[in-house]
Amino acid sequence: MALIREEVTYPDGRVEIREYPAPDADPVVEPVPQEVSETQFIRACRKSGLITFEEGEAYLARGVLPPIMAEALAKISDKDTREDVILKAVGSASFSRDDRVFSELVKHGAATDEDIDGVFRLAASLT
Repeated sequence: MALIREEVTYPDGRVEIREYPAPDADPVVEPVPQEVSETQFIRACRKSGLITFEEGEAYLARGVLPPIMAEALAKISDKDTREDVILKAVGSASFSRDDRVFSELVKHGAATDEDIDGVFRLAASLT
């Protein structure tokens, strides 16, 4: 534990040394990667408990959206936008953090921005 040392000099010439614990530093927050591969993303979703192994396998092998994504994206009211976002989610070899699919997941309550940031951080750590 780090200590802060402070020297206090009184008018009568006495010197007092005070030591006290340094305040805890702010926790280091890892930056959010802006892009991860499709496989990294799906593995991170599984490790985070957002999808099952079977859902991840179906997505990677056949492009079947996991229910958490399919249900949220089905709520996009504009048909053209909904279909475009779904096709992008199914056809992507990589995911960018700013892809619309993630703002739609947040908008429709499937995840929070913090959840998605966490998945991206975890995904980037997987090789």
